[in-house]
Amino acid sequence: GDPDWRKAILAQILGNGDELRTGPFGGRGLAFNERTQMRIHANTRIRIAAPLSNASEPRRFDLRFGKIWSRASSPDKELLIRTPSANAAIRGTDWYLETFESGGTRLVVFDGSVEFFNDSGRVVVPPGRSAGADVGTAPVLEAIVEQKDKPRWVIQPTIDIDALLEEKLPDDRKGALRSIVT
Repeated sequence: GDPDWRKAILAQILGNGDELRTGPFGGRGLAFNERTQMRIHANTRIRIAAPLSNASEPRRFDLRFGKIWSRASSPDKELLIRTPSANAAIRGTDWYLETFESGGTRLVVFDGSVEFFNDSGRVVVPPGRSAGADVGTAPVLEAIVEQKDKPRWVIQPTIDIDALLEEKLPDDRKGALRSIVT
């Protein structure tokens, strides 16, 4: 592995400037004191850009690339997610955000509303809608979405079972794992 990166551990305390990345089989969950949770999908890189403990400021994260999902049980703490193409000001909602290699970003809101903005414009994304933005263009509302459209990785991380089986398990255990996962 890269010598500048350390493996995350259960119940690890994170702080300002910490950066998380996940590989092709990775995923991480973050839990905050007021029961807000965030799930970080495989192949994602995100940085904590503001102290997590300061009650008066929103939590700020920089999503470099990849996918995240979050649900806030208590809407009193705002999250600000910055991406290469737009920012999302989030308060007490159920949403996911994806940033592509091109820098473009897609936001989907299942509950609550999210202000999605950049220097070119802003839009409030209501529940059941998605919005997108590319670098240098204003965010725009896109599709109507339903709860059933929530990505499967929010509930269960995506697993490339064939690659996992080939790389990690002896032949006699591959069939058992395949029947559990698929």
